Amino acid sequence: MSRQLKIDDATGAFELLLEQLEEVKAQAKDHMVSAVHMDDYDELNGWTKKRKGVDKIIREIKALLDQMKSMFDLPSDPEPCPPLPSKEIRLVLQNKNCDARATYYDRKYVTVRKGSSLAKEECKSLSPKLRGLRKKLMRSGQLRPDSSGLMLTLNEDYRFNSLSAAACFVVGYSTTGKNAWIEDSHFHPDPGRC
Repeated sequence: MSRQLKIDDATGAFELLLEQLEEVKAQAKDHMVSAVHMDDYDELNGWTKKRKGVDKIIREIKALLDQMKSMFDLPSDPEPCPPLPSKEIRLVLQNKNCDARATYYDRKYVTVRKGSSLAKEECKSLSPKLRGLRKKLMRSGQLRPDSSGLMLTLNEDYRFNSLSAAACFVVGYSTTGKNAWIEDSHFHPDPGRC
């Protein structure tokens, strides 16, 4: 058996051991949660100590593995890739009571843009949380009646964690974001951007 093969086997064994210890750590966490639910704090303390012990062993094995890789000039773990540029989608929500623009980033969050016109009327179906947000923004001046008095104008960008929350905020009633927002066909991203 060649020297390189033995080294590869050894590093593989360390990596397998690390994977198994991570599973043991996860199981310990599950036991800790169960102990809390059963108000068994002695059990909780026991599993907490075990989990800390496993953490210590994991750190030591990682250090040994790194030492072995450098000793035998083995490639270390690759550097993490830099985050990809943010993919943004420009959206529009228009009806007789509103005219809003938004940007949807990486399909994770949506920002309703400054200058968007929101429906002034609020229906009963609008959540209390969004009613409160509208009132708060009115008091702070971030949301003001427009010149016609029929709509509200957003004076600063505002970020939401979902398309639906942003849509409800704009229209003043409960709706689904995927049905309310449409992609802005007039927006063309910079062709030089990834």
